[in-house]
Amino acid sequence: MVDVFLVGVLVSLVKLVSLVDVSFGGGFFCFIIFVIFYLLAIQKYNVGKIWNFFEPYPNLGFAVKSGMIGYKKGFYACHTCNALVDIKQSHTCPRCGSHVHEVTPYSNIKCLVLSISALFLYVVSNIYPMMITTYLANDTPSTILEGVIVLWDLGSYFVAFVIFFASVFIPIFKILVLFYLCYITKRVKRTKNKRKLSLLYAIVEFIGKWSMIDVFVVAIMATIVQIGNLMVIYPGSAVILFSAVVILTMLAANSYDCRLLWQQYKD
Repeated sequence: MVDVFLVGVLVSLVKLVSLVDVSFGGGFFCFIIFVIFYLLAIQKYNVGKIWNFFEPYPNLGFAVKSGMIGYKKGFYACHTCNALVDIKQSHTCPRCGSHVHEVTPYSNIKCLVLSISALFLYVVSNIYPMMITTYLANDTPSTILEGVIVLWDLGSYFVAFVIFFASVFIPIFKILVLFYLCYITKRVKRTKNKRKLSLLYAIVEFIGKWSMIDVFVVAIMATIVQIGNLMVIYPGSAVILFSAVVILTMLAANSYDCRLLWQQYKD
């Protein structure tokens, strides 16, 4: 989450400018360069090539072509190394030894349970304070929405938008989409939107970590703003609850097997 942390640092600096004089050291620019090269390295990383380097792709006896439906021919894709496995011979992947299923067992139930847990914790996290500001010995707790409103009233529109998007819109969007995917997988028997649903699932997987921006901002502010008896910032109890929401939604997205969208629904 180094890219998320970098955005959290930038948002924190915008908030700190209104309190103290901020100057950028060499370490800050080195960290930006590190994040750029790290993200480029992640994009170049290919798990399939690593597996093929250590263990060549199993010989299937026929050429794999784009558009072929493997499970109709008795072949399932291994979720660990992505190799095609002939289930007529064995349900064990010959490359990595994992047990191969048509779809991950109880995928829908796991995703639904984790999503419900995330929804409950998200509601609770909006009740308790996310951050407590002590100014001249007076404590001012603020929830997620209250923090967004205060930033907007202070004229920090960009910061308010970033916090609202990361801490309000993204969690609600992820949970609603996961509920929808669980519902449509279980109830709908026929659909022509398999590609769009797969894209929607990919978006949920991608944006899952970005809700941590608010958590990083609170952690940075609580670490830096310790101005004696004048002003001190403490993290509230909602930080732990909201972090749990982010983790649960990420686990829910990873638990959902998107092969359900392609194997259960036949046009």
